Amino acid sequence: MSASSHQAELSSVRSQLEELRVRVEKIALTYQGTPDSAVAADLFEADRALTTAGRTIDRALTALSELASGNEHQEEARDDLQAGLWPYALERCTHGVPGGVRRT
Repeated sequence: MSASSHQAELSSVRSQLEELRVRVEKIALTYQGTPDSAVAADLFEADRALTTAGRTIDRALTALSELASGNEHQEEARDDLQAGLWPYALERCTHGVPGGVRRT
């Protein structure tokens, strides 16, 4: 499986997590301030866990996007080298920064 297919799958999972989080929160709010407020507390804890899971997947999606971008630069650099365009290949390898790798 490629990084782009993983991105698509994780994006779908991320959407599902958000839908679940909203549903759990809605139920928790119905128990908030009632004699069954312990149920609300547990559900709000689940809500926070789903939020954290979503943020973690967001970071993974960002990393996959950067990985895919880096792979594109490598493929373009290889094509430039094969075509005898070594200055362009060098620029691609250094991410457009003459003499070095771009720092983020």
